[in-house]
Amino acid sequence: MNNLANKKRNNKVRKKPEIVLIIAIPTFNSGKTLHIPMQSILNQRRSGFKIKVVLLDSGSEDDTKQIFFSYRNKIDLIFKDIGKCSIGKARNYAIKLIESDYLIFLDSDDALIFDRLFYDYLTIQKSNNLNFIYGDSLQINKNSFKNSYYCRSTSFAEKYQFLNIPYNLSSLTISRNFLLKNRINFKTGKEGRLGEDWRFINSINIISKNYLYTPYPKVVINSREDSHTQDCIRCELNISKINLICDLFAKIKNKKVLKTRLLFSSQIQSSFILAFLNLCLYTRSKDINKYLINFKKIISGYKSISILYIILNIFLMPISIYLILFIHRRSIYSPLRSKISKKSYKNFFTYLSG
Repeated sequence: MNNLANKKRNNKVRKKPEIVLIIAIPTFNSGKTLHIPMQSILNQRRSGFKIKVVLLDSGSEDDTKQIFFSYRNKIDLIFKDIGKCSIGKARNYAIKLIESDYLIFLDSDDALIFDRLFYDYLTIQKSNNLNFIYGDSLQINKNSFKNSYYCRSTSFAEKYQFLNIPYNLSSLTISRNFLLKNRINFKTGKEGRLGEDWRFINSINIISKNYLYTPYPKVVINSREDSHTQDCIRCELNISKINLICDLFAKIKNKKVLKTRLLFSSQIQSSFILAFLNLCLYTRSKDINKYLINFKKIISGYKSISILYIILNIFLMPISIYLILFIHRRSIYSPLRSKISKKSYKNFFTYLSG
């Protein structure tokens, strides 16, 4: 009897604590694509997470809600109609008001790799108190094999964060307690729709050193050609990014060694050059006044890194050009971007078919 009691006691001790994972999906009239993330969650390899899917809806007028609840007998669902708002405000609702241990932010037309949650759970179990983990992603253009590719992240999250977004937001699994403790959230309003992912990711990168990169694909991104196609949005997005990275640089430049500061400032110069090129490309030739206004905004943002670093950047111009051509993740020569086979393309295409 004593041996039996001891076995029961030991089993209770060995029982692993429950880890609640929230997968937050902002939606607005997403009925045509919502099956993509939902099916990818349903098809996950079994993990130890207690999973809850939260739909953060901004007043959809199509069948988004009905499609979501068609999964009620298969997945634990929470529906929140939060009214008209930016995607940043919608995600903040999940951070502030829904109890969980970890969070994943998934777009309404993207898909999780089938073993994503299985390996995320193992990683969290093996490592103590990780603030976040992230990995690689696949950019799949459903209309073009040529424009589809594997997007690799770096093991050092800050390494190229002034050049391009370090990793895709949907590849991130992050501690809710870490976000609340450090008062990190998504920007709302206008800033909440222009580079909100980059702002959020950079905010967590500069605070946390307790993270882990896993060099495997975690998410399939539906790379749509109609994303940010409006000329005015493209220009505003580039202005917003310059302001963001220059503000961030001002906060950390005194905390880094000179070599790191110079690398970061040359990345900012690269981003400035790209912002200027995009301004020329996406401003209508007839709208000269708009061009001048946007150009002044970009210059104003860039000047905030200080005259000293602007002068140093002139001497670092070859490095900035090199970063644009051979490091930036959108460059075909970048080591962060690699081709995929047609077989892989067909395989990952099925993720976006639901």
